Amino acid sequence: MKINYALPFRALFAVIAASLLPTADAQWVQQADFPGTSRLWSSCFSIGDKIYYGVGATSEPGGYEAVDDFWMFDTGSNSWTQRASFPNGGLYASAGFAIGNKGYLATGFTSAGGTTNNIWEYDPVADTWTIKAPLPGSPRGYSAGFAIGAYGYVAAGQNGSTPLSDLWRYDPAGDSWLQMSPFGGSGEQSFAFVIGTDAYVGGSYGMLPLWKYNSSNDSWLQRADQPVFGGGAVFALGGIGYAVNGIQSYTYSPATDLWSTVSGPPSSAFGWDRGVTVDGSGYVLPGDDSSVWELTGTTGINGNRSAMAQLSVFPNPTNGDLVLQLVPQAQARSISILDATSRMVLMQPVPFSSNLISMDLSGHENGVYFLQVRFSDGTQAVQRIVKE
Repeated sequence: MKINYALPFRALFAVIAASLLPTADAQWVQQADFPGTSRLWSSCFSIGDKIYYGVGATSEPGGYEAVDDFWMFDTGSNSWTQRASFPNGGLYASAGFAIGNKGYLATGFTSAGGTTNNIWEYDPVADTWTIKAPLPGSPRGYSAGFAIGAYGYVAAGQNGSTPLSDLWRYDPAGDSWLQMSPFGGSGEQSFAFVIGTDAYVGGSYGMLPLWKYNSSNDSWLQRADQPVFGGGAVFALGGIGYAVNGIQSYTYSPATDLWSTVSGPPSSAFGWDRGVTVDGSGYVLPGDDSSVWELTGTTGINGNRSAMAQLSVFPNPTNGDLVLQLVPQAQARSISILDATSRMVLMQPVPFSSNLISMDLSGHENGVYFLQVRFSDGTQAVQRIVKE
């Protein structure tokens, strides 16, 4: 069934004048093209090294038509495989997230017309979809979806012409919902990225400021106005938020509360894309084209070369024990270690009387980590660490 909803023109916001740290080691790499049809308002989530992507809507002469196909992208083999179609004829503008080894699509516009408050669970092993307890709030589309720890969250969106500002937490263990604190923003085309235990929620229309959600105490904090416009891919890497599309791309630094322009993929023929983080890389998945791009290198963590000269880390690779050595004149403000999904796994106190700092990763899984040292002059250094 074709559904005709008016789509506002993409609104460009002025970029906040700020200089962000350079990304000299990061690069965009094109991956295997998506074999399905181009679409708007698709949804995605990642589980392990696999990306699950699909649904959405195609633009037809009579309006927008929901599609139901669903796909898996294997980042290791750089290949696409079609999976079980979404049930009930299609969905678009839904909120996607993953918890553990299951994926979820919540709310959105259905092929039957109108919006829904249902949530569906996807099991990648069985390749099956299961409908779960519906969100108790208003049916909606264009909501932001994100996961922190054992919970999934659905924020904002739009019910008809009414923008929403409520936040709901989903517990898959109990198949239950809990309403959380609302925030000051509202609007459709909502997006979110997660850094540590905090989520950053913004949107394209009617929600100019970025809002930080602290999941530990269920509180919101208004942050800098965001220059992001509709139809872009959003993800987080190494403690930095990325918003990417074919017109302009941006990064957001929570440390400085500043947005800045950044080089996006070397193509301007894409829009309405989706973003996701997998194993220390950011991926831009297709919207109105078929291209797939991976951001590699420093996993998006930006570091100053001058700041890098102020430290050394050994041994690297390590079995868990690490020593950070700072030059005598270095004035470190914070020391932390992030995993490949941008989650902070260790916050190290800054010593005042020694330039040798011992750290312990022995309780963490083997893999790639990133040591992030911020200095009092506003610069930061980032060192890639391998735990074996």
